[in-house]
Amino acid sequence: MNTSRIIQKIKVFILIITVSLLSNCSLDEELRGVPNKDFIKKTSDIQLLVDGMYASFNPNAFKLYLYYMIITDDIVYANSLNAEVVQTANRTYDSTNTRNQLLWNTFYNILNGANHLLAFIEDNRERFLDAEGNEPEILTEARGHAHFVRGFIYYYLVRLYGGVPLRTKNFTLEEEKFLKRASVDEVYKLIFEDLKQASLLLPTRTNNTVQGLATEGAAEGILASASLTYANYLDYMNKGDKIEYYTQAKFYAQKVINSGNYSLVDDFARLWDVNLESENYATEVIYGIQYTRDPFNNLRTSLGSHFARDYGPNQAIEFSKNSVGIYPVQPYIYEIYSSGDYAGDYRTKVSFTTNWRRKDGREILSFPETLPTPPHDYGVSNFPYIAKYKDASATEYNAENDMYVIRLAEMYMIVAEAENEINGPTQEAYNAFNTIRERARKADGTASANPKNLADGLSKEEFRLAIFWERGLEFLAEDLKRFFDLIRMKAPNGDVMYMYQIEKFLPKIPEGAPRYVNGSWIGGRKINEPFKYFTRRNLLLPIPKSEIDNNPNFGGQNPGW
Repeated sequence: MNTSRIIQKIKVFILIITVSLLSNCSLDEELRGVPNKDFIKKTSDIQLLVDGMYASFNPNAFKLYLYYMIITDDIVYANSLNAEVVQTANRTYDSTNTRNQLLWNTFYNILNGANHLLAFIEDNRERFLDAEGNEPEILTEARGHAHFVRGFIYYYLVRLYGGVPLRTKNFTLEEEKFLKRASVDEVYKLIFEDLKQASLLLPTRTNNTVQGLATEGAAEGILASASLTYANYLDYMNKGDKIEYYTQAKFYAQKVINSGNYSLVDDFARLWDVNLESENYATEVIYGIQYTRDPFNNLRTSLGSHFARDYGPNQAIEFSKNSVGIYPVQPYIYEIYSSGDYAGDYRTKVSFTTNWRRKDGREILSFPETLPTPPHDYGVSNFPYIAKYKDASATEYNAENDMYVIRLAEMYMIVAEAENEINGPTQEAYNAFNTIRERARKADGTASANPKNLADGLSKEEFRLAIFWERGLEFLAEDLKRFFDLIRMKAPNGDVMYMYQIEKFLPKIPEGAPRYVNGSWIGGRKINEPFKYFTRRNLLLPIPKSEIDNNPNFGGQNPGW
């Protein structure tokens, strides 16, 4: 995180809107913060437009998408005070859900910023050329950032909603207002075009003063992920050339790995030390959404993140000054990642907590810890919690923890998965997979015997399933990775993984919360509310009703909605 940089982005965003309001613009332009061309007077001013575009990632509306992490099989929503979030958690929402509408609007507002930047550069390029007619580096990079942001946002949209309108120009133009929804294939075509263009225009690295901006590696990393996801889609739909896109995914992932610009940190725990985030961006983290303590605002609309507050156990002092424990871990998930291949895995120790101290000084032990023989003063929790996000100095919604979007570890997992889909579990696929386990064994410097390398002799389907579970631990509570893995990966029975989990895997797990009775844990291992109403329609979010009502050309609603 870089406090001064992020605050500057917000100030720039506000400044652009203010200048627009003072200029003779239309109402639509005013609302969208279109800069008057005379406002950008010199080449260095172009950076203000770039900063303003990225600033849209920080306000609360964009952070709402992170709350859709509750649409997974690994955590539980434990706070019944917010009706709309409960609806989201239990899959009882519909197309009028306010958060879904805000999410949709925010994505398109960010896209509008990217489109405006591209249009501004196209319309004003000549006045920024040097004496020899060359384009200045800052202008080239600005185009790269705009293409990256547009591809990045459409990648979220297509996975969450399926086909969506492809707005690539100023939204105030009449022809942009009432576009029909494009097909999934058409959306991915634009994503690939934008990210490939961004990879050619963006710098290899950014210095410490401009952290939070994308790089060549970020574009290529997201491109690898998008190629893999599109290949999964073609595979599931039984159409198109899936091998072409598995190959493309592997190519870009290997390109990032072989670039020499990134390296795995030896100690997995360092990734989650809030004081080491800047170092992590210099090593393993390829791209992340950055948050910082807001000196002016401690509410939901602050520049800080919510993760320490929401994921930390209630009143746990090492997590946050105001942690509330909204998202505990499904007990069966902790059992999976503390047994079998994952017994003694350092990542489990780092990623989960089963004991903590509250503000009142009382120590709490959770499932599956064994309490001392009475008398004792320990409290008991039915659920473990996620431990990746800690900021003991944070209050409420104002923590420093960033959200890592893509790390080098994922590039190795993409190589393993793509190679398996192309050629089966070859030695190359095993090597990429086991690179991640090798890092896990380094632990905190005292080497561990576990997790052992993945055993040889697996079938293609078994190797794919191993990747699914490995990703579930390595990327626990990062971005929306678990949800996207559930809706994109093929299950052992050929269905999409989420439906397999709902219909085949989860029914075998005892229902209910575990209870500590007479020195042992009895009862269930699964809270079933998140799965009770889940149907195939929940693989996509509903298109907001207002979008369909206001756009006569849009087309139909998503299946089942």
